Amino acid sequence: MRALLFDLDGVLVESYTVWHALLNAFARERGYPPISDHAMQESWGQGVDADAATFFAGTPVAELEAFYNARFFDHLEELSVMPGAAQVTGRIRAAGIPTAVVTNTPAPLARALLDQAGLHPEVLVGGTDVPRPKPAPDIVLRACELLAVPPSRAALVGDSDFDRQAAKAAGTHFIGFRCDGDQRIEKLEELLPE
Repeated sequence: MRALLFDLDGVLVESYTVWHALLNAFARERGYPPISDHAMQESWGQGVDADAATFFAGTPVAELEAFYNARFFDHLEELSVMPGAAQVTGRIRAAGIPTAVVTNTPAPLARALLDQAGLHPEVLVGGTDVPRPKPAPDIVLRACELLAVPPSRAALVGDSDFDRQAAKAAGTHFIGFRCDGDQRIEKLEELLPE
């Protein structure tokens, strides 16, 4: 493999509680019903367009995205970093393997999460940087293009079916983080070169 791509949430950081608080803030302020934990789990990782359609019928996507951009930072204290994330990504880069983060989170918000977590990939591609978010292959293909690596020579580390489908559609090896894939790992440390 000539490049390693990482999903963000559930792999490098855990921001579920950040997003749940943010979506419920929008619901409260705009008169929508509260979003239950069950509903949030069912839709987790789907992207801004799908959030608008699923929870906030009639709300323009641009309006929801503007709210996310303005209010996301109010909830960053809820963020937790996955054990070993900084050490593992740092050692992989030191071994000469470029890294990218590929996430359905809009890039400005993903950058804030990465900065808060102390993580610094060479490339970040967010869900609003491409025409179609995961499970489409667009994010994976764009990251490979920016890294100048053929998709067949990259691997994507992800934790969801969205990630698995995007990797398959891009022709990229899928490493399941605590889920099945072409390869499965339980800890990020398993990615380290020997």
